[in-house]
Amino acid sequence: MMTSTLFRSISECEISALKDMYNAAEKDFSEKFGINVYSIGSACAVIAKNIDILTFNRVLGLGLAEPATEQMLDDIISEYRAAGIPRFFIQIHPEASPSQLTDWFNKRNIHHHNNWVKHYRGVEDPPEFETDLEIKEIADKNDAETFGEIIAKSFGWKKEMKNWFGNLVRRKYWKTYLAYYEGRPVATASLFVKDDCGWLSFASTLPEFREKGAQTALIIRRIQDAAEIGCKVLTVETTEDTKDQRSPALQNLQKVGFKVAYVRPNFIWKSA
Repeated sequence: MMTSTLFRSISECEISALKDMYNAAEKDFSEKFGINVYSIGSACAVIAKNIDILTFNRVLGLGLAEPATEQMLDDIISEYRAAGIPRFFIQIHPEASPSQLTDWFNKRNIHHHNNWVKHYRGVEDPPEFETDLEIKEIADKNDAETFGEIIAKSFGWKKEMKNWFGNLVRRKYWKTYLAYYEGRPVATASLFVKDDCGWLSFASTLPEFREKGAQTALIIRRIQDAAEIGCKVLTVETTEDTKDQRSPALQNLQKVGFKVAYVRPNFIWKSA
């Protein structure tokens, strides 16, 4: 059973990781793609003006450390409007307050879009898993470029984004990984650890190498590494697993002992 303290700490870990990721963007890239991160109260708003992908344009932590206000919500909308963002998510923690939040959303044409699932796990030994893939933590410039390229290609994102992701390699608090199949790098993953909490992210696999166990192997390696550096709890989010749309990522996490912390609703704002 999760305590309220743990409930909040895994959310704060994700926010810390996102802030650091946005700060990792180089100046030229930030200017070209409108990369920014703002704090509005304790809420974190991440913005990628010229990347119309909701993952990169969202708000976390609203109403968590302190009750939200209508002014805070209006300030958030103003930031995205000023950046020319056509749409963004507000992701709501189950303990967010006040209870009128959704009423305020409705007044501003912000509506429920879908749900993501937040998972957690301790760092106790993961189950054994046999794989033909080799997992390596990466640290040099060439590997950083490959890391970024695989992420961008796997998700169909803009090629220029590879350098942004590659900047996480050897960055403080981050560990980055490649999975190799017969000597070829085919999958990626990362681990951000700060204040005893670790956030798993950037799980991507080239389409032609999926269903070979790359992500399960990468999850297990990150659990082991997190334990070695003194991490106490790990967290990660996935899409929801429904009868209409299965979530392979969620299923992979459950295989290695992750549990559902909470279901996080995504509310969407659109400019028109």
